[in-house]
Amino acid sequence: MLIWIYRLVFVPAFLVLFPLHLPRLIKRGRFLTTVRQRFGFYGALFVKAREKKKSLWIQVVSVGEAQAASPLIQSLNNRRDCLLFITTTTSTAHTVLNQRFGHCSGIWIGYFPFDFFPFVANAWRSIQPDLVVLFESELWPELMHRARSSGVPVWLINARHSDKTIQWFIQFPMIARWLYGYISKALFVSRGQLERLKALSICPAEASAIGQLKFDVSLPCINQDDRQVLLSSMGFHNVQPETCIIIGASTWAGEEKILLEALQSLIDDGCDVRLILVPRHADRGHDIATEVASKGLSYTLRSQPVSSTGVIVHIADTTGEMQMLCQCAHMGLIGKSFAPHIGGQNPLELVAAGVPMVYGPSMSNFRDVCNDLEAENLSRCCLSRDEAKQSIVSLVKDASVRQKLSYRLQQWLVARKGVLSLVVDEFDGFLDHVVEETA
Repeated sequence: MLIWIYRLVFVPAFLVLFPLHLPRLIKRGRFLTTVRQRFGFYGALFVKAREKKKSLWIQVVSVGEAQAASPLIQSLNNRRDCLLFITTTTSTAHTVLNQRFGHCSGIWIGYFPFDFFPFVANAWRSIQPDLVVLFESELWPELMHRARSSGVPVWLINARHSDKTIQWFIQFPMIARWLYGYISKALFVSRGQLERLKALSICPAEASAIGQLKFDVSLPCINQDDRQVLLSSMGFHNVQPETCIIIGASTWAGEEKILLEALQSLIDDGCDVRLILVPRHADRGHDIATEVASKGLSYTLRSQPVSSTGVIVHIADTTGEMQMLCQCAHMGLIGKSFAPHIGGQNPLELVAAGVPMVYGPSMSNFRDVCNDLEAENLSRCCLSRDEAKQSIVSLVKDASVRQKLSYRLQQWLVARKGVLSLVVDEFDGFLDHVVEETA
């Protein structure tokens, strides 16, 4: 019954939203290929290899999930006994996945179809999965319904829900139980996340809390020479040991102002500082450049050749480079954490790089991680923009505090690694069992 209500709601919503989405699809290139895949037209995939290998459909939404899934994808590909069909919703995640796995013969990367039964049916015929894997909080009703109708299990990996989603579950428990009724196995990022759903009686029978998979994401380490070359490519010359580089990590509109005002205050106080701005949406680069220029600060854009000297601000209007850029920073601010934005961006990349951080009060997407960090005084939650500016200025001026925090952040992360091996064990058990049944 509920699947038919979903379908009836989907049609008018799609007719309204798809035309609005078209300009963005056209702007991002490869329009025909992207649209065909959105409607589930993938064509024949791995036809010759299907007889001896099992097929896994892994859906990741955006860059964060793609990076979290990458070690798992690599481990599964190393088995050589399964085919991996990786779909994604955003073009940035698609780019990141292609850069990492586009050369792998057993991996296909495409766009997730619109979640409506004819489009999902098209994609299903091409992929013919033996297992569907979803990440974090993405519960796609049509895909999950198709899987259950075909007798294919659905796993939810790195499962977590924001406070807003939990409130939605409380208000509409029947819909929440319907969605989770499709899930065969759920692996939650924390005991707290699992218990919150159990309290609402909407958790699948096979569920466990094994930790955050993003703890096991390894940064592409750069040495001191590489770092100097990278800084020069941004236009940051004459960087001294005492120079402090601040990073705005996945900032949203309005949050750059916090960093620019803190930067100006530090410059006025005679501090040697630079600023790297990494907007969550790269196409905001030119708008940010206009804002930086209005402050009278020299800047460079990552998408353009560097010709300036004495650059103070670098705007990374590209995708998939956060892990590298954060290794150049000494402290940072996490985006999407100040009103009107809510949820927060992933703080773990800065943690892995040992970068002390501040963020706003809206970090509900990573509440468990932030609670742990704050409990050990490893991060600062600022209730207002003014408090954030003061905290940034304070940390920049105290190098010894930054150095201690950097070491402690990396130790905190090391103590929490090992989740990947637990997740891989779950997949090994499934795939080995499937092999035994077909032998």
